Amino acid sequence: MTIGNLFRGLRADKRWKLDEAARRSGISRSALSRIELGQQGIAVDQVEILCEAFGISMARLFALLEAGQSTGGDLSVVNFRALSFPDPEYPRLPPGDTPDRGEPDPDRGEL
Repeated sequence: MTIGNLFRGLRADKRWKLDEAARRSGISRSALSRIELGQQGIAVDQVEILCEAFGISMARLFALLEAGQSTGGDLSVVNFRALSFPDPEYPRLPPGDTPDRGEPDPDRGEL
């Protein structure tokens, strides 16, 4: 199993189309597709951004990746774990929200 397979499985669990995952993460639809298919590598900052969008910590992501590898790539096991055990380290975003990347927001008086 690759990290791209895992992101595809997480996206399927949420019933998100590529467009929705792209909107929530800020990573282009075509780049996400290539990452999921293993046609493009993924940088650590992109992994972090996707983890934010999916509402899981990087530690949880790698635990899920390891679990998928130990089951021969059986995504049903990974999807079950992702759905059944919410990540306590990472709060879920309300539908339609995007993760805060820490940029200053002038509307909130941040410079």
